Amino acid sequence: MNQRLTASQAEKTKKITMIGLMTAVTCILGPLSLPLPFSPVPITLTTCGFLSIYILGMKYGTISLLIYLALGTIGLPVFSSFSGGLGKLAGPTGGYLFGFIFLALIHGLC
Repeated sequence: MNQRLTASQAEKTKKITMIGLMTAVTCILGPLSLPLPFSPVPITLTTCGFLSIYILGMKYGTISLLIYLALGTIGLPVFSSFSGGLGKLAGPTGGYLFGFIFLALIHGLC
């Protein structure tokens, strides 16, 4: 059967695809880091993941970053220096990672 998508179904499909795409971009850029000799927190390209907020808006951008954190929490190497897991969130960079969510929410309000 040949069924056509309604406008609302097409919009939902587009949003889900964009959320997945921006999550993938964040996962690709996240492990690329520059370690600092005076700090346990490296400079990473994860902050480029905030492009998702600009492109998707506050709600869907926040969802994209939550998915990124969930992927890293289950152990995929998407955090700095190709690391992942719950231990990374409990370490010195954990506050920064959780801060991404709050920054996304605050940025969306501006």
